[in-house]
Amino acid sequence: NCKSWHERSVAMPESRMFEVAQELLIRARDHKVSWEETSWRGTYRVVFPDVVLTIPRTYPTLEDSGLSLKLMSETGRVVDSLDIEPDNDGYAALSQIFDFAEQYVRDTGVNKALHYLKST
Repeated sequence: NCKSWHERSVAMPESRMFEVAQELLIRARDHKVSWEETSWRGTYRVVFPDVVLTIPRTYPTLEDSGLSLKLMSETGRVVDSLDIEPDNDGYAALSQIFDFAEQYVRDTGVNKALHYLKST
């Protein structure tokens, strides 16, 4: 049951991305993540000083579509990613993160609209 070097090198980063997902979920739950909408439908991102995390749906029009968590460099290169289909481990966590991102963006937009309307 010996895995080749390539299989090991591919499997290892995924566990680190699970760790990133868990930490991101905790922060998102505590409203400590400032999500932004991207120009791609069904994709949200959070920007840190040197990296960006994005969470897109595989098929933006399908609610039960697969999800990805992508770690990107500041130049936009994908450094690592976690791709999960609905019936796999970790999907619930990514789905919650996606929902928090969507809610944050929606609430931010509503709050801005209310602020502008009330200040005029």
